[in-house]
Amino acid sequence: MKMKKVNLGFALLTVAAVFVLGCKKPTANVEPVADTETQSAIDAAWATYVISDIDQVCGFIGENNFLSHFYVNVPGTQTVTGIRDIDNKNLVMGWNKTMCVDGRLRDGSIFMGYKLDSISNPNTNLNSVYYREYGFVGRITFSEYKIDGWRVTLFDPAAPAYVYNKITTPQYDPSKVKLTWSIEGKFLLEHPSDPSRNIVWSGKLFKTLTNSTDPKIFAVTKQSAINWASPDPKLPRAIVSYHTVKGNVITGMTNGNVPFSMTIDEKTPLIRDFKCFPDQIAGVVPTNTPGVVTVMSEEHHPFISGIASFTTGTSYPRQVYFGNEGNPDIPGQCDITGTVLIKGNSYPINFRK
Repeated sequence: MKMKKVNLGFALLTVAAVFVLGCKKPTANVEPVADTETQSAIDAAWATYVISDIDQVCGFIGENNFLSHFYVNVPGTQTVTGIRDIDNKNLVMGWNKTMCVDGRLRDGSIFMGYKLDSISNPNTNLNSVYYREYGFVGRITFSEYKIDGWRVTLFDPAAPAYVYNKITTPQYDPSKVKLTWSIEGKFLLEHPSDPSRNIVWSGKLFKTLTNSTDPKIFAVTKQSAINWASPDPKLPRAIVSYHTVKGNVITGMTNGNVPFSMTIDEKTPLIRDFKCFPDQIAGVVPTNTPGVVTVMSEEHHPFISGIASFTTGTSYPRQVYFGNEGNPDIPGQCDITGTVLIKGNSYPINFRK
């Protein structure tokens, strides 16, 4: 009988121990950490701006306009070199650690060849030598090109970038049909000092000169150069838009080799208005006359409106609003601010210049 009591007691202790060990303390409800990451969107937006800017350099030199635009030097700094090599059908714009009128420090060269290229563009035309012309194809390469210290190269040196004029017929009516282009390529943007912050950008941008039907921007004769940025303040300036085409996605890598993807709907394209530059007074330059200075404006032309759909890594998709404070019904603001919308929450941001 004693032995039975001992066994029963041991059994009860074992059951009690299992019961105690098997019961976990209830955990408190913990609110999930909000997704507030916006830097990747800022980086991808800046890379998109840089690509649009490279195309715009080509837009000036492709119209034989080398020295009258916002990529020339600020007075008193290193000058800009422009070359039109007619024999080899090659255009070059070069800088030498040059502070440009748009406030960017540039170095190196951008090349655009415009030889006949029927493989790249079925509508190519042997006589298309200007950016505005039907069938124009520009092949873009670089030589140590840098913007604000960031080195821009082709991701694959054997795979050039291209700009194509997308007008579908030479008989178009310029008073009704807007000029359009496609900018395509894969680029590497190398940080001046930290390789982990390098950016890769790959994709296509469809560009429209939205006011090209204005004869003050583009003559109905089609023979005059596009008036991108007239120095006469009374004259209009170009307004350009950029979007992705259905089925095409911009992809790449941002800080830490984190992949991203981005699309820009045709209904809400990114807009650059060359009459808009937020920093109207950027500084003063002394003159030869004592006490007299020249007031300089900084002709930086950011994206002032538009919406991009953006995904980074495995994070929740987000919307990036440019210049309209998250409300597409508000007209584009001439500034470098915007918002990133994540899960219904808006986070204000400043885009990089």
